[in-house]
Amino acid sequence: MNFPAGWNNPSHEQLPDLIGNNGGLTINSRRTVRKMLRALRSLREDADYRMGRTVDVESARTALLMASKFSNDWSWKMAITELTPMDVARRVKPYVARKRVGDITLRLDEARIRLQNGYWRIPVRHSREPEPLFPYYEALADLEQEVQDSEDIKVSIASGDPLTEE
Repeated sequence: MNFPAGWNNPSHEQLPDLIGNNGGLTINSRRTVRKMLRALRSLREDADYRMGRTVDVESARTALLMASKFSNDWSWKMAITELTPMDVARRVKPYVARKRVGDITLRLDEARIRLQNGYWRIPVRHSREPEPLFPYYEALADLEQEVQDSEDIKVSIASGDPLTEE
């Protein structure tokens, strides 16, 4: 789900129903997210707007745990289920094309991109066998981190077969 910038976003009250009727989550996950959003909103309103109501330490901890769980579990799931391998390839390809390890170039193996255990597995092929290996694998780890930070998707960069004259 994407919303336009500015004040055109849904109200807080509408969010649980939007989650319940949209997105790529299972029915049980949607129910859990809806309950968490309602509970978080209620606690926030108690803390900020309801005179004479206080939020105790235990409720604050519970709210933090719920918010953390939502952020860590469901926001990634919602993001990855909306993507296709072709979408991922389009977003990752420029990073792979720019990455160099000495004179070694990398190329995305688009046909083998797949979702595996919540991460997009991104195979890359190298122009020649890297020697020594450490700088090559360090560059792949840097590439993985750069893609995750810039594109906000979980990826696992995997070394594929070297490129051959075709």
